[in-house]
Amino acid sequence: MVKIHIPNNHPRAESLRIREKLVEGFRKGVVVPEGLIAHGRGECFDYLIGEKTQPFAFKAEKVAVALLLLSNHPIISVNGNCVALCPTEIVKLAYLTGSKVEVNLFQNVIAIDLNPFSRTAIWASITIVDNVVRAFPNMIKLAKNLKKENKETLKKILETYDNDKILKEAVKFINQRLVRLGHEKVFGFSLTEEVLQLAKLNPVRLKG
Repeated sequence: MVKIHIPNNHPRAESLRIREKLVEGFRKGVVVPEGLIAHGRGECFDYLIGEKTQPFAFKAEKVAVALLLLSNHPIISVNGNCVALCPTEIVKLAYLTGSKVEVNLFQNVIAIDLNPFSRTAIWASITIVDNVVRAFPNMIKLAKNLKKENKETLKKILETYDNDKILKEAVKFINQRLVRLGHEKVFGFSLTEEVLQLAKLNPVRLKG
């Protein structure tokens, strides 16, 4: 298999590396075809949240770690995409929180989902609207700190959490970002006279 070199200065370098990891996981039988489709959908929402961990996601990540630490039988349930993208981080988080790891279980209490409108996101007790490649490292750092806290402190973190509010914050952020992008010149060239003149002199390609 030919390894694709992705330059660090490429504007979509991180996104391309993630795609390559998933393709490699697919070839190894870890990622299912539906997983590739789901990632494409998730990547769209990742762009909408700015491809960064936003405050609403970090808040949910903190609560998720607190819940894992308080639970008597914590389980981290992951799909093939997570295994392909964050294998080391999954093991680290499981070790720090005393969790078991199970693959392809569909009963979620804590959900990492970039789509705040999905059924998984809406029905979960704690929804982390973030990319797994950021969420797991964040939760590892949080677990190292929260392990030092007593149970009462962890319970307070849970008691003040409102998942519906977090989802609304995510949707509000996406809405504001779309409005901002709509006013920025990010969607290609304006059809100025100069562009029209160039179109007359050069081939125009329709990419589909």
